[in-house]
Amino acid sequence: MYSKIVAAHPMMDYRVLLEFEDGTVRLLDVKPWMDGEWYLPLKNVEYFKQVRPHSLSGAIMWPDGQDIAPEDILEFGKRITALEFHSEQELHCAV
Repeated sequence: MYSKIVAAHPMMDYRVLLEFEDGTVRLLDVKPWMDGEWYLPLKNVEYFKQVRPHSLSGAIMWPDGQDIAPEDILEFGKRITALEFHSEQELHCAV
């Protein structure tokens, strides 16, 4: 069972700052997924900003169904400290 994502913040350079129910924070670089055809819409900044946590699956997703699975988030998302979190928040939605 994965800790629930309670917030997903789009950041500069196609990264997503993720806050989890257990208090952990991860920064996920989404660029590696953007090579595939299914994920091409994410290159549109306004569309990228529509990222949301999926309440049931533990994934993050976009309106047309693109998603990143919780196991990928845990494997590729960098766990960050509270200080790093606050620094990143200053860049919130500055994609």
